[in-house]
Amino acid sequence: MKILLLENDKTLHNSLKAYLEMEAFDVESAFDAHEAYELTYNSTFDLYIFDVNLFGEESGFDVLKALRDSGDKTPTIYITALTNIGSMTKGFNARADDYIKKPFDPEELVLRIKSRYLVDNLLHYKDIEYDPIINMYLK
Repeated sequence: MKILLLENDKTLHNSLKAYLEMEAFDVESAFDAHEAYELTYNSTFDLYIFDVNLFGEESGFDVLKALRDSGDKTPTIYITALTNIGSMTKGFNARADDYIKKPFDPEELVLRIKSRYLVDNLLHYKDIEYDPIINMYLK
């Protein structure tokens, strides 16, 4: 599964990216809206994970709205320190699929990804397949 991670806090970004890669996800990095647009123009992703508060003029809400307006239907999870209902409403109105409030446990994020967004529910690594739903190695 190929993920675009848009998070401008470099410490959190690098930690989260390392954790997701340890879980066998392919993660591309963006630290601002411009990088996110460039990456989505040049590649396709299975999932977006976007922070809301970004450096620059555009927020994660703006980025997702622009992508949705261009026809991009990639599932999206917001990770954000904005915890009020107004912000959550804005996130879901931008057509996000999920909204996780910071601080969060990266294991919760991975659990949500595996249960909701894996196409075949299998994790692949070299010649090994693992089904997290039935908790069994298949190869």
